[in-house]
This record gives sequence, structure tokens and C-alpha cells, in this order.
Amino acid sequence: MHLAASFGPDARLGHPTSLRLQLSISPRLPSPVTRIRIRYAQGLEIATSGLALDECRLRPADFVGVMIPLTGRAVCPANSVIATGTASGEVRLDTLTLRQTALMTILAGPLQPGRLRLVGLVEGVNPFGVLLAYDGTLTPARPPYGGAITMTLPPIPDLPYDDARVALLGVDATIASPTILYRRTVAGEVRRYRPDGIGLPTRCPAAGMRFRADFTFEDGTTAGAAARTPCPPS
Repeated sequence: MHLAASFGPDARLGHPTSLRLQLSISPRLPSPVTRIRIRYAQGLEIATSGLALDECRLRPADFVGVMIPLTGRAVCPANSVIATGTASGEVRLDTLTLRQTALMTILAGPLQPGRLRLVGLVEGVNPFGVLLAYDGTLTPARPPYGGAITMTLPPIPDLPYDDARVALLGVDATIASPTILYRRTVAGEVRRYRPDGIGLPTRCPAAGMRFRADFTFEDGTTAGAAARTPCPPS
């Protein structure tokens, strides 16, 4: 397991920026990942940033079925996108293993007491063109962490073969990515703009900011990986 976290090239303490999270999982692991929880450093303001101005609302049945129509992402407003990136994995079928690459979008769902629901949309581009929907949350976390992003990845029930499994191998996602564009209406005209990113604290621990990823696998085992990110300049 490996975790890396980095801020945007323009990051400065006390100012908003982007946050890139990179996860990698060994393909030698026999059991697929079913849950990922990423705790991020204390002082990072994700929930109160310029992101998540709107909500992506999918049906509960979409998360149960996981595989949804490719048009499903069109129902989510642009102002609900909080992160974009890529994901890689394997489709395992008996002795046959196929590598899969996909585009990934994380969107804000409904705000609930003590947490923000998240929606993870993963669009396969090679070799299979499918759209997967995953349920998640953004919640507070105990120090030295400020919050936690949790995503559940249940098995896909409608795969054509009963013994087929989809195993996640890697994620490369950027919260408040420069590619994210929101919309607002000014004097009756719809304009696009880049939302403010994650707020950075004015002070930072000398040892850097701490991050941790915890993984739960289909067979019930767990594993974790930690990272420290150097403090941006003030």
C-alpha cells in the first residue's frame, strides 16, 4: 500500500489551493478493496471551501447496483464536483486478468448532520465503457487529522460471470483541481469560473501535514498507509 499527498504548485499558508491524493495497491493482493478511508491533515478546510455549492442526488438503488447508465453523470450539477482524477484496476475472471483504466469524479451529495455525503463516479474507458457509482462521506476526524473521506466499493452484482471480480489498484485524484469549472449567473448571463480550493492554515507543524489511508478488503482483512506532506511557504 502507498499513499502520497501534495498541494498545488501555488500553495501558500493561509490561502486556498488544490490537494492531490495518490493511492496505489499491490496487484498481488488476493482480495479486492471494499472500503477506503483517507484522513487528511488538521487545518485543511475542505467542507468550508468554495466547493460543494450544489448536490448530486442519485437513487439509493444506483449505489446498490453500482453499475449505472452512462448518462447517469449528467444528472449531477457542475457545482457539485469537488475532485477529478483517474483510477486503475483489474477485472479478474478465473485465470484471466484484464487491466482497466477509468476517469473518476467525486461530487458532493446531500449535507447531513455531522457529515457531507459524497458520490464517486468512475467511468471506464479501456477496455470496458461502464459507469460505476459509489457512496461516500466527508466527516470530522480526531487530531492530528482534521477530517476523513470514506468511500465504499461493494462488489458489482450485475457482472456477466458469477466469479468475476473488480479489484482497485490505484487512484490519482485532485480535490479542487484546476480543471473543475463552476457556473454562476451574473446579470442574467451564465459564466464559468474556478471555485476556491481547500483553505490552508496560517501555521503548519514543523514535521509537515499528516495523512493516512486505511483499506478494508473483501475477505475482512485491513491495511494502511501514511504520508507526510511538507508545509507550503507562508
